[in-house]
Amino acid sequence: MDKNSNPLKGLGQFLIFFSKLEKYLDNEKIKRFSDKRFVRQNEILQSAFSYIHNHVNEVIEISEIAKKCFITQSHFCRIFKEFTGETPINYINKLKINKAITLLTSTNLSITQIASSVGFDDNSYFCRCFKKHTGLSASAYLNKHKQGKTFLTTL
Repeated sequence: MDKNSNPLKGLGQFLIFFSKLEKYLDNEKIKRFSDKRFVRQNEILQSAFSYIHNHVNEVIEISEIAKKCFITQSHFCRIFKEFTGETPINYINKLKINKAITLLTSTNLSITQIASSVGFDDNSYFCRCFKKHTGLSASAYLNKHKQGKTFLTTL
């Protein structure tokens, strides 16, 4: 800037430069925050999936998974659904039903024993979940399987 130029014009250019610089830095901060957020959510989900798969034969409480991930239950449910497209309960029940199908078709255990062995403490809830995920009751599924008709599991 020389002595004949308008000082306000120079000041204006200076302010525009710093405004653009500030926006750039804010965007970089947001990007870093988003990257950290994504990494953290990925860690949460890895921990959750590990817990779920290691305890699938037990009664699993969502609050316990959230506690293991050091977040609230509602935050855990939100993250889980955002990344998987389904609720944690639905995911867990699908896993349990797939294990139940394997037991149903490969052992002589009763439906009640199978329900208990895959972590359902309520037999009627197991039956509702089984029908929801397969379209058939457990006994109808077993009968169809014995007739030689095979089915795909739900996951």
